[in-house]
Amino acid sequence: KKRPEGTVMLDANGLAGGAVEAGEEADWVFLGSYRTMANRGGGFIYTYLLKNAVPLKDGAGTNNFRGEGDDEAQTIFYMGENEISTAVAEGAFKEVKWAATMSLSLLHLQTARLGAVSGKPVAPVP
Repeated sequence: KKRPEGTVMLDANGLAGGAVEAGEEADWVFLGSYRTMANRGGGFIYTYLLKNAVPLKDGAGTNNFRGEGDDEAQTIFYMGENEISTAVAEGAFKEVKWAATMSLSLLHLQTARLGAVSGKPVAPVP
C-alpha cells in the first residue's frame, strides 16, 4: 500500500526513519501510544505534538484546502494554547482521542516550561 505524498514513516519514538540528523531536533514529540478499545482488543492511538507545523500541499492550512480520499467535511480552527486549555477544561473536544491528545500536548508544554524555569530537566511521570 502506497503512503500518501508528504508523509514520513515514524518509529515508536516519533522519529523519521528512526533518526534525526546530528545537531537537529525533531519537529514532533511522541506523547505515547494508547489502546483505543481495551476490552475488545482494538487498535491503538499514537499521539504526537507537532512543534513547527507547516502546510505540505497547496492550500493546506486554509479553508480553501480540498483533501483527498476523505469525504467528511472538516472545518479548520486556529486556537492558541490558552484557548485549547479552556476547551479541554470545558470538555469541548467531544472525541476522546482528540481530548487525550490535546491534554497530553498541554501537559508536555507545561512540563517543558517548568524545566526551563527551574533549569533542571523535569522527568515525566511513569
